[in-house]
Amino acid sequence: MAFSDIDVPSVNDPNGIAIDTPKSIIAEGIALELKVEGWTKITKVFGDFSIAALTTDISLATLQAQSYLRQVYIKHSLAGSGGAVASLTTSVGIVGDLVKYFDPAFNVFQAAGPTVFDFQPNNEGVETFGGTTDIRVAMTSTVANLDQLTAGSFDYWIQTGVLP
Repeated sequence: MAFSDIDVPSVNDPNGIAIDTPKSIIAEGIALELKVEGWTKITKVFGDFSIAALTTDISLATLQAQSYLRQVYIKHSLAGSGGAVASLTTSVGIVGDLVKYFDPAFNVFQAAGPTVFDFQPNNEGVETFGGTTDIRVAMTSTVANLDQLTAGSFDYWIQTGVLP
């Protein structure tokens, strides 16, 4: 097989590193389809979680059939604060298991900075071969309800893939 038989797109991870991944290979007349795992950045702000309760969860993304969530990065650009909120953590999961993809929850009450982030690799596999799966992000505070937040910006990078 010659290198000209390989179609190689460039994919950037959240750290800006280019990753070359084969998309398809033709070997001895047989086409093999490989799916590129893509990164998606989703930003949520304090108002997205505004509720008169200490915890809530909202939709982050939807996995299609035969899809899987491979990795998650969480980094905040502005710490969550406001009112009497004494701590603030966030996690990623699904209904019924809000920490499935990010456990333990990440502290977004701490000061933000270029090295203040966390990463969770996942080996959970496909959620379903039929239908979709709602990926949820949970936010939990202590002392004061989430509707007391007056600041906070939270970035979630998810790496997903699809089986051929």
